[in-house]
Amino acid sequence: MAHGREAGNKVYLDKEALLRGRDYFFHVPWPTDVPEEERSCGAYRYPIVPSFQHWSFPHDSPPPGWSFNPDLTANVASLFPVPSISSVSQAVRDRDGSCRLSGYQDGIERAHLCPRSEVQWFTQQEMDRYNISGSLVGLGLVDDTANALALRSDIHLSFDAGRFVFTRKRDQWVSHFLTPTSNLGPEYHNTTVEIPSSVHPAFLLARLAWAIFPGIRNFLIRGEKRLVTLRQETGSAWDVKELDREHLCCVLGIQPRGRSNSPTKRQREADTTGGATDASATASKRARLHLAESPQPAEPLARTHSPPATTPELCNADAGPTPSPSQPSEPPVLHTNGETDERRRIGALRQSALKAQRPINPGLLCCDYDAAEVANAAGLEGPRTFGGAHLCMECLGMEYRDEEGCAPTPIPTMRDGGFDFPAPD
Repeated sequence: MAHGREAGNKVYLDKEALLRGRDYFFHVPWPTDVPEEERSCGAYRYPIVPSFQHWSFPHDSPPPGWSFNPDLTANVASLFPVPSISSVSQAVRDRDGSCRLSGYQDGIERAHLCPRSEVQWFTQQEMDRYNISGSLVGLGLVDDTANALALRSDIHLSFDAGRFVFTRKRDQWVSHFLTPTSNLGPEYHNTTVEIPSSVHPAFLLARLAWAIFPGIRNFLIRGEKRLVTLRQETGSAWDVKELDREHLCCVLGIQPRGRSNSPTKRQREADTTGGATDASATASKRARLHLAESPQPAEPLARTHSPPATTPELCNADAGPTPSPSQPSEPPVLHTNGETDERRRIGALRQSALKAQRPINPGLLCCDYDAAEVANAAGLEGPRTFGGAHLCMECLGMEYRDEEGCAPTPIPTMRDGGFDFPAPD
């Protein structure tokens, strides 16, 4: 590790020392088989593995302090019975007894080390060689007890979010938090953890790599071309390619542009460019907002003595013909262009709702509905008994009738500004 990007002073520090400089650069030496002329061109540009999906698991060369004992699973299989797929979670909870990080026994869950989402990588890398059960196939390959730990539910969420991992330090298993947290990190960072012997270290290393790889994405897409190692789609071969930022974003599944691809945003942009559409929508919004802010109507109502809430208009001259009373219809769509049109629209909606409540059998109507519509369209006022409307409250749908001809429920009528409740027969 050196201070310079291309060259610099090599840093010599003890294992316990802290790096106090601002920027450091990791320099990999040139391979021994490269000619001297090529080495003199500058620092060696070593290929970078861009993501976990392109990482080749080091089966034969584990990191220092890690051991992939090939006989481990064989010994464990004789001590721990292989559970069925349906009972793996319970088997993990019974095996661990408590959360491996906190020691809590309440709310513990099975946490996968190599995630279920990486079953394709798991299969291609032949990670099933570390499973205890040899009968797992397909998507179930990752559901082996050797690939799981018991964790408390909130710690499990943090674990799946990649906020911490389990790793080797001083020949011990410890928890290492990769991102700052409010509570779990300060409480459990560098905590010694007892890992069950039936959990294979290969899966812990896979989880460590899975959590670290997202941290190099910003480095890869800063704009410079990068030399990367990519796994081919078929087979187990890898290619070394130099990719620019756009192609690296495609490899990493990142949108190359910083703008949002939200459909709502695209719709807003399309409306803005449309001009007329945006202006119409703005005018409609302003009309509704103005109505909400001004409780007093700008124009006097046609029937000041008949409140709209109790005697809604039957029809509107702009609403078109009204369907048959026996067939409830959808409310007409009116264009709002001010407070008057808004009141008409509300009246039409109320009218449609009342029509839908009327008896299905037209024979139960006591009023002439067609004549009432003609009178209302002509601007005539209805009987005072009906509150200025042209239909009684029963025909407007304000009662529930028995379709078999039973007596209707008594309906209140308006008399002298108040409601008169007739006595039952």
